[in-house]
Amino acid sequence: MCSITAALSGVGAVSQIYQGYGANKAAQAQADAAMRAAEQNARIARFQASDAVKRGGAEEAGMRRQFDILRGRREASAAAAGIQTDSGSMKDIQEASVREEERDVSVNALNHAREAWGYSVQAENYLYEGASRAASLRSQGYSALGSGVMGGVTGLLSLVSPMAGKTTSSRAIKVDPNQYASPIGPRRFTGGLGAVQSYDRLFSR
Repeated sequence: MCSITAALSGVGAVSQIYQGYGANKAAQAQADAAMRAAEQNARIARFQASDAVKRGGAEEAGMRRQFDILRGRREASAAAAGIQTDSGSMKDIQEASVREEERDVSVNALNHAREAWGYSVQAENYLYEGASRAASLRSQGYSALGSGVMGGVTGLLSLVSPMAGKTTSSRAIKVDPNQYASPIGPRRFTGGLGAVQSYDRLFSR
């Protein structure tokens, strides 16, 4: 009966170690998955940031082409009407138009730069959150592994201790109580005074 109980206890201890190992392995897999998802989201956000910059450049180029067309039309209309475009009020109108055009181009560039910056920050946030999540999962896995190993080893040691006690007791030295008895042993004196004197002479040598 005792051997069955010990066997079951041993199986339970080993099972506890295995469970800790399994929990740690699962936690590490979840941490890896969380980090992969964060990196994927960060890549998408960086692509969106790059796309925002490219779209900003393309829109700026389109705006400048449109401004050139409008400027050419104004100059052509002024020339058809016999108005000088390089002096007077027509020149002032042209310069004011150019300033407005540059302002519109700058606003467009700023808007796309802000959009790209927002996506870049989002990418960094994805990585930070993913790393934090992965670190938490890994810590939980290591904790589960440590608890499982500690509990299993403690259980195994609890089985070994009684066995060691039995082995020691079975090998205990048996002491003969008569081993250290006096070689003379107790004596009974029945010889009177002569016998007592003989006994005294024996111990006075």
